[in-house]
Amino acid sequence: MKLDRIFPFGLGKTGAVCRLYCFHHAGGSVCTFRNWMKMSPLIDVAPLELPDRSCDPSELTFKSVLDDMTQAIAEANDSKPFFIYGHSLGSLFGFQTAWELEKRYGLKAERLFAAGRHAPSEETSSSFRYSQGIDALEKELIRCGMESDELLSDKTFRSVFLPIIYNDYRLNEEYVYNGEILDIPITAFNGSEDSDADGNIVDKWSKVTSSDFERYEFSGNHFFPYGDEEQNVIRLIREKILLSLGIPSSK
Repeated sequence: MKLDRIFPFGLGKTGAVCRLYCFHHAGGSVCTFRNWMKMSPLIDVAPLELPDRSCDPSELTFKSVLDDMTQAIAEANDSKPFFIYGHSLGSLFGFQTAWELEKRYGLKAERLFAAGRHAPSEETSSSFRYSQGIDALEKELIRCGMESDELLSDKTFRSVFLPIIYNDYRLNEEYVYNGEILDIPITAFNGSEDSDADGNIVDKWSKVTSSDFERYEFSGNHFFPYGDEEQNVIRLIREKILLSLGIPSSK
């Protein structure tokens, strides 16, 4: 596997003592995490780019993407401790990747950070379904605070990016929970204005780990990790990672 396709920002930061794998939300990309790359000189932040989501939907499934991501992380493994972060759809991929890595490769993450999504064991409260079509998706994106009317009217966005987001929603709906329970700590985040993933909903991530669970709430809608609260989210993740390694958070 060509790891530079999955990890376009590269791997192996000099001086890093651990790695943070980051999974983006539906319609996102590794560019979502540009501001995260300088989180700490001790943390090798490694965003994963999902395979070409503009291809024929029949050629891309939740399982095929999961297999690619899991294999890429296994091949990139350098024996350093690693952590996983995911937002929305990314938190689902992060959860299942953590499970597959340990099951198939004997590689155990130190902690999962899950943001802006209901637990894998629960049903979504959103009424949108892939079968309703792209027009219904547009209304869903506005409701979530993801896109504006102005952007949705842009021809390039509609022809290039909207189909990608649409297919990402399909991948999310393909997932079937089979009772997986992680045995690593989970730190979950939610936005104060995100009705589809409020505190009570996000608390249910505690049901999918036999280890410690904690939740933090930030101001904002579904996309709070990349708005005004971004630096606070980054700071908290950095502190949690370094603390778990016994390193002062000032490093």
